[in-house]
Amino acid sequence: MAEKSSSYRQIPVADRVGCDEPEAKGKVVRVVGASGTAGVSVAPDCPAGVDGVARVRTAETGEGARPTAVCARNIDGPHPGDPGAGGAMIDVGDCVKSSITMGSEIPCTDEESYAKVVARVDTAKECPSTALETMELRSFGGGDPPRPVLCLGDEGLIVSAGECIQDPGFAVGGLKTASCESAQAIAKVLARTRSKAECPQGTTHHLEAEEKEKALRPIMCVKKLRPTLDERIKSLGS
Repeated sequence: MAEKSSSYRQIPVADRVGCDEPEAKGKVVRVVGASGTAGVSVAPDCPAGVDGVARVRTAETGEGARPTAVCARNIDGPHPGDPGAGGAMIDVGDCVKSSITMGSEIPCTDEESYAKVVARVDTAKECPSTALETMELRSFGGGDPPRPVLCLGDEGLIVSAGECIQDPGFAVGGLKTASCESAQAIAKVLARTRSKAECPQGTTHHLEAEEKEKALRPIMCVKKLRPTLDERIKSLGS
């Protein structure tokens, strides 16, 4: 399970205005609580489609008065909180850049998109059967983000069934895919499973995730297409 910093777009302190007023920029979707309380200003539990978190001034004054934190959506756009847009809070339909190092949200149309989030839950056990890997949200600002586990599906650079892979011996930073018709393809992925016993007929080799205890489907069932470079070198001495 890789980790990602919990980041979101925080809008500066704002004043309440009518939604029909010309100066209105965003609409409150959910009131979170007093800004600055634990777990609120760091990682609020906002619904999908929210563009940012605003701190709204209230009528209260005095030393103990705090702005109210609210989840807001822009009235006229842009909408970075739309699924796959690459901004605001990470939720279902958004994409992440990496599951190997410290990941970050990225537009799903970006060629570096690693995987799409199919669920955001409290624990990895709650991920749906379609999820292949997980990523855990962490906050550098204190407090625990709500539903910290991102369940990652098979869209993006993540290796999934039906794709072919390059020589694992040169897989710096993770396995790389290749066109199955390419000479670079040394094996075809038939399935990703929880155990070797679940691999389908035709499987010739198995690859295991480096962090097997954290992977949802740690076994990659592959059908060998051609020898690796290491195997070809060894054959020269036989």
